[in-house]
Amino acid sequence: MTTPINTFQDILDALERDPALRDALRRHILSEELLQLPAAFAAFVEAQRNFNERVDAFIETQTRWNERVDTFIETQTRWNQEQTRWNVNTEARMGRMESDMSSLKGYYARSHTIQDAPGIAADMGLEYVRTLTNDDLRRMAGNSLPRDTARSFRNADLVIEATDGDETRYIAMEISFTADRREVDRALRNANLISLFTGKTALPAVASVRNDHDIQADLDAGIVYWHPLEDRTPAVS
Repeated sequence: MTTPINTFQDILDALERDPALRDALRRHILSEELLQLPAAFAAFVEAQRNFNERVDAFIETQTRWNERVDTFIETQTRWNQEQTRWNVNTEARMGRMESDMSSLKGYYARSHTIQDAPGIAADMGLEYVRTLTNDDLRRMAGNSLPRDTARSFRNADLVIEATDGDETRYIAMEISFTADRREVDRALRNANLISLFTGKTALPAVASVRNDHDIQADLDAGIVYWHPLEDRTPAVS
């Protein structure tokens, strides 16, 4: 016997009693896309779960990579610090070696030049008499100079007493492997002081292997006499 349907509740009761009727009504009301939605959503959930697993694996791999990069950076930083310290120490050693080499070059230049004092006087057309000592220069200056100037004057690299016929002459020479403005200025100052103290002509001179460009004009003009030294620095093989 067919149950009459008069109210909305009667419809719900009929759907509850008859699953086939419920399915037929669902297919009638819902589109095919909506009917497939539960299955599609389940497939999406499964795909998302797989994607999440791949993302998690990627994150884990990236984390391990980042740890290796951090370790590399830490190692590189320590290496850079060691390299910096090595560079600083090497530069300091090279600086000391260069300073020592400069001292050796200067010692060679002074020693060789002082030994050649008679030859220098002869090259300048004078007759060598003697080489003045520091004490000679100290007595010559007396107490007329400020202390720093007196110290510099008596420590002149080379002062030669010579003669030009019957006239006494002096040569005030500064010596350097590479002569610069400092040597020229000291030679000029010492020559002027000697002339002042003795009343005799004093000639400024420098002895060097090579010269800075800014003093070449003074040498070319004969304002300061230049005595060239032979470069005996060992050649680099």
